[in-house]
Amino acid sequence: MPGTARDRRHRVEHIECPHPAEIGRFAELDVIASMQPQHAAPAMTEVWHRQLGPVRASRGWPWKKILASGGRLAFGTTGRWCCWIPFASLFEAMKTLSLEEAVAGWTSGAATRATLRPQGELRRRGLRRHSAELEAGSAE
Repeated sequence: MPGTARDRRHRVEHIECPHPAEIGRFAELDVIASMQPQHAAPAMTEVWHRQLGPVRASRGWPWKKILASGGRLAFGTTGRWCCWIPFASLFEAMKTLSLEEAVAGWTSGAATRATLRPQGELRRRGLRRHSAELEAGSAE
């Protein structure tokens, strides 16, 4: 049946505050946790915290826990609805993650989310990609 192949990349978008018992299921089910780190910026979370309440809001953006459990992250943006500035997103993600983990969310994680190919095949000739070059120390 079309669309049921096991190699499809299943993901949950905007998974901002999963229940702690669900964190390990991303790895278990091979589901990508797709998040928008810029949404974690204090300027964007005031209403979010108020509407979710303190218990649920405290679980927001558990990037490190998802990675520690073997899950995969893919970072992105909601395009025209939110400013698309990767450095702002990296800044927010690096409050919890290392530079390498944050950059991986925006690069290999996002590329894996967008393709049906395994991560090891992302550099094959002919695959489309966007790229950026960063100078060492530029994110500090």
